[in-house]
Amino acid sequence: MALVQNIRFSWLPIPFFMGLPGFRTKLWGYIREAADFQGIYEWASVGDAEDYVHSFAVRFMTGRSVPGSVSHRIIPADRLSAIGA
Repeated sequence: MALVQNIRFSWLPIPFFMGLPGFRTKLWGYIREAADFQGIYEWASVGDAEDYVHSFAVRFMTGRSVPGSVSHRIIPADRLSAIGA
């Protein structure tokens, strides 16, 4: 049941990050057996990505997650090919 609730709650912050300047796309996935979730976001600039890190949507997600389980990494577009994206 917790997995189903987490999936439902994951939809709540969507209007908050979609309304942020520079938002482009989000990929979202989870591993049912481990109840692990991942979001990969694309922003127009590094600054837009940094603004998201400090947004209500991230505070909401972090507040309902296992302490220490939420992290982020900002990868500038010019570095994506260097990591195999």
